[in-house]
Amino acid sequence: MLLHHYSLNKITAQIYAWPLLESAFSEVLTAAEWLQMWDHILTYEVAFFHCAVVAYNIVQRHILLSFGRKEDFSLFFHSQNPVNMKRLLRVTFRVLAETSKENHPSI
Repeated sequence: MLLHHYSLNKITAQIYAWPLLESAFSEVLTAAEWLQMWDHILTYEVAFFHCAVVAYNIVQRHILLSFGRKEDFSLFFHSQNPVNMKRLLRVTFRVLAETSKENHPSI
């Protein structure tokens, strides 16, 4: 559903993934959340970082599905947004474990 919404609104990875990767989540998480995320990124495999980007989109989908303008999406991925870190990390681990070998970002 979210990917379909992105497609309808011409939202590419340049908007929904690159800002998270480029800023290493520093724009969207509070300092405490960022430290928590980086504890996990540094502890687990490199793919955890990429899976966290996917998980962030999944966890925030209820907000993202309400947007209809490219500018709204862009602003969202460059601003702090409330997020349940326990849920974000849980979903990240699920994405990491359930992604098929063909699509897994592991090295």
